[in-house]
Amino acid sequence: MVTKCQVIIVGAGPAGLCLGLALAKFNIQSIILEKETEITADPRGVYLTGDAVRILYDLGVGDELEYVGHPAENVQMHRSTYGAPSFLTLRPGTTNALEQAVPEGLQQMQPRLETALRKRIHATSCCRLWTGCTVTARVSEEPPRIQFRDASDEVQEVEGQWLIGADGKAGVVRKQFLEPTSGIKQQAGLHFYDGTSIASNLYISLPTPQSHPKFELWALGYTSEQVYDLFWPKGWHFCCPPGMPTAGGRFGPHSERLWRHEFRLDKEVSEQESEAALWEHILPMVTLQGDRHRQVQFRAPVQYPRDCIQVLRCRPYRFTHRVVNRWFDKRTILIGDAAHVFPPFAGQGIASGLRDAHQLAWRLAVVLERFPPDQPMPSWAQALLEAWARERRSSVDTTAYLSISLGRMSSAPPNILARLGFRIKHCMDRSPELANGIDPLVKVERQGFTKVRDGCFVKKYRGGVRMAQIHVTDGLTGKTLLSDRLLGGSSAMTLLVICDAKESGQSVSQAKRAVKNANLPAGVLDEDAIIVYDPHAQDDVQHHAAEASKEKSPETVALYRPRTFDATSPEYRRCGGYDAEAYIRRVGKKSRFVIVRSDFFVFACLKNEHDLATCLGILASKVGGG
Repeated sequence: MVTKCQVIIVGAGPAGLCLGLALAKFNIQSIILEKETEITADPRGVYLTGDAVRILYDLGVGDELEYVGHPAENVQMHRSTYGAPSFLTLRPGTTNALEQAVPEGLQQMQPRLETALRKRIHATSCCRLWTGCTVTARVSEEPPRIQFRDASDEVQEVEGQWLIGADGKAGVVRKQFLEPTSGIKQQAGLHFYDGTSIASNLYISLPTPQSHPKFELWALGYTSEQVYDLFWPKGWHFCCPPGMPTAGGRFGPHSERLWRHEFRLDKEVSEQESEAALWEHILPMVTLQGDRHRQVQFRAPVQYPRDCIQVLRCRPYRFTHRVVNRWFDKRTILIGDAAHVFPPFAGQGIASGLRDAHQLAWRLAVVLERFPPDQPMPSWAQALLEAWARERRSSVDTTAYLSISLGRMSSAPPNILARLGFRIKHCMDRSPELANGIDPLVKVERQGFTKVRDGCFVKKYRGGVRMAQIHVTDGLTGKTLLSDRLLGGSSAMTLLVICDAKESGQSVSQAKRAVKNANLPAGVLDEDAIIVYDPHAQDDVQHHAAEASKEKSPETVALYRPRTFDATSPEYRRCGGYDAEAYIRRVGKKSRFVIVRSDFFVFACLKNEHDLATCLGILASKVGGG
């Protein structure tokens, strides 16, 4: 028997699960086939970037993230060990650098992340997750039909309109289906990296005066928690003992007391040998001569009790940077590690997989059911996916460069010029504006895809930038929600009408007229996806809701206003300086209409109805309409 669905996803890692959830927002039926029956506990990614956190909130798992990890606190560069003074400290989430309302990074437990994503998958009726399924063959390319053995070892087949390979760097979709027939393979990335590291996950228990009565620090008045904080400091740390660049830090909820420790070891070692190498490397790092924060020198070196360090997982990994030469062939597409692999320095592996999926989902929603699944793609659909591939390749190249640059900084002590530069940066960090002005991550965030040629946006009209994220207030109900929820309907695009709510009638009429005349295909952008955004904060929400309910008319559409917070509020502190004005600043204060893709990127910012009609015509040509 052949099971049919719209999209087949092979692989239930973060990228595959994210795609299933993103497609479900458009009511697209998908099946995820996963080889393993349980979530693997291998030491894998422990960091989520700010935009990845934002995507997870958009997919409905934001409330689960406290269970998954803790917000990133600081990143410190040390010359030798974690206990040495840092020559450079980065503080994500302290300057509102990304102009978003959710944490700018998360030290996470990947098994818990996948558990949260699976829980969300099971709650939707659009996506089915089948575990214990080993894909064995591709029966046909158009439409994609694949054969697999299920958990009972019975041969089954599933057919869809699209096949997505999210099954990792050695997955069957690329290695067995695409490489032999279309020549798609991973090649060295634009920025070279290749090295072997030992990666371990450690559980740290607390010594007590009862369990370790002879431990030297009790006599100096230390508590168990203070000992833990001294030897296993908060944040993420890079250091460079001779020849062994090292990274480590806490991950998961603080209460779990988990520590990731990885160090470069460019020689072949077995899994058994790797644990011996770990102890040889880490014990000197948790042996301290004193406490520089208290300015206390110990009478003799003090080592954290070895029996309080439990190795959960430890194994060698070869890290490299590779990217596919093509991202798709016919109706088979690659995302996540199947498309690219990263060096370990900046947590870009998981984040890039989530970006792949989130930015692909609305495109699949646009092309599905538009042409017979047994026929080749029309030129507009081919171009739409090629634009996705160009945007993704640009993002991969940029993040790989930043990741490798961070790794180089941690591979050797800084020279005189570098130390001078770090001192200047330390002084500039006292001003959020100056700190953000020299931060390369800020530049990448605000640049978005604007440097990508032939992306799915109109560069002339400020297209390609990513929308900022703020809290907004629903003009009718008074409820507060994240601004990304404005883009969360079943349409691929949303049209924001930016104007004073009391004078919105004419602008809304112009927007509806332009959308109607554009003759866009169903599901791209319709009148229900037009939203009024009044940039003036409304203090008296209840009064405005009452007034708005009296003024309903044929031109009434959803209305939202920015929500402001004072500096003492959790919302302000969460992102290090919440700024509601960032929403308009990112798209330009003179913009009256903004066409926004559901992946948070701007298609075009317009000042008048004529420009709006022009850009809707361009959009129609890109999605096979008009």
